[in-house]
Amino acid sequence: MAKGALLKISGQAQGVGLRYAVYQYAQLNQLRGWIRNEPDSTVDCFLQNSEAEIKGFLGWLKKEFSNIERIDLNWQETNADFDNFIVKY
Repeated sequence: MAKGALLKISGQAQGVGLRYAVYQYAQLNQLRGWIRNEPDSTVDCFLQNSEAEIKGFLGWLKKEFSNIERIDLNWQETNADFDNFIVKY
């Protein structure tokens, strides 16, 4: 089983280029998974990679998007094996 992290990002997370910036970061850093806007104005993101890489992503995210108020992180084991990172609609 692979290790993954499900993130729920709250605050001013929609309409600020977050999904596109995360997509670019994921492409450059070989992160796999997905990101999508939710109806409640949060953004959900699932990442698959090493714990160190995911923690590095979290540091980047907090630095780049100071308007994020909260990130709920749920580490989980998963059978899913993503080939790349996608933006879900």
